[in-house]
Amino acid sequence: MEDKSEIFGELNNLIKEYKYRYKLSSYDIVDLVLEGKVKSSKFIPIGVLKNRNHGVLEGVVKYLREECKLRFKEISELLNRKLSTIVMSYRRGNGKNPGKFGNLECELTIPTEVFRNRSLSVLENVVVYLKNNFSMKNHDIAAAIGRNDRTVWTVINRVRKKEISSKHL
Repeated sequence: MEDKSEIFGELNNLIKEYKYRYKLSSYDIVDLVLEGKVKSSKFIPIGVLKNRNHGVLEGVVKYLREECKLRFKEISELLNRKLSTIVMSYRRGNGKNPGKFGNLECELTIPTEVFRNRSLSVLENVVVYLKNNFSMKNHDIAAAIGRNDRTVWTVINRVRKKEISSKHL
């Protein structure tokens, strides 16, 4: 079990991230939490993404549906995707891999907020999150998500091109 100082450090980092990302003050964050306006966040184990039989979104939706017992509407809101997209992703993912996920105990998890960014694909969001927050090398990202090194390189280059083109608009 983690000691209180480690938990405090993680909580402090999370608050700093929310202050920066959402331009909130400490008081705003406390008010939101006390008023219950903050949606509960789910975390996706990185092992969900390793299965090459299904796509990233299919794996995430399947995990949230089967392991977290969320309704399709809840998943849709959590991931900022259309309800029909979520239902079809689940059907495709379940058709390709009808069984339960294996052992998903791992240290690395991805918060569902990562998938809410619609300007990037689901895979792009995952790769950028791992690159920026864990300073992982391309090879390590590829190994973590069960993809080829060249795929990760391509995804990173695609994101860079999108960032450059969005700055010129």
